[in-house]
Amino acid sequence: MNTQTEQTEPTRVFIVDDHPLVRTGMKQLLGQDPSLTVCGEAETVDEAINNIEQSRPHVVLVDLALPGVNGMQLIKHIKKHWLGVKIIVVSTYDETVYGPLAAECGADCYINKHEAMDEIIKAIHAATTYDFGQTTSCRKVSRWFG
Repeated sequence: MNTQTEQTEPTRVFIVDDHPLVRTGMKQLLGQDPSLTVCGEAETVDEAINNIEQSRPHVVLVDLALPGVNGMQLIKHIKKHWLGVKIIVVSTYDETVYGPLAAECGADCYINKHEAMDEIIKAIHAATTYDFGQTTSCRKVSRWFG
């Protein structure tokens, strides 16, 4: 049973990245999939925490390199305060080093920004359907993510 096709509303995605160009690119990428909608964005952890509550995302895309408090702390905060929200790390950091750390903090998947852009969409669908086998990037690090 594919829960993605049975949903009555699009999957709500919140983007956390300190680079405006990256956020704009992700919004354009996600806008190509009618089953996804960007419900909010932030460039810092504080901004994300302040906006996630009213945005009610299903999935949060988190960069690890953020000004001030890093993305790992945001992941922990999200998992503690918003049960059921899926977290996908989208970072340039090496997933063999940072993937296990992100998983320990509660991330569901790790996508390197050097991966093909469609991997982000696949990872979002995988996170919402609990089928991490459909994305190469999540399969590579699945030993860390459940």
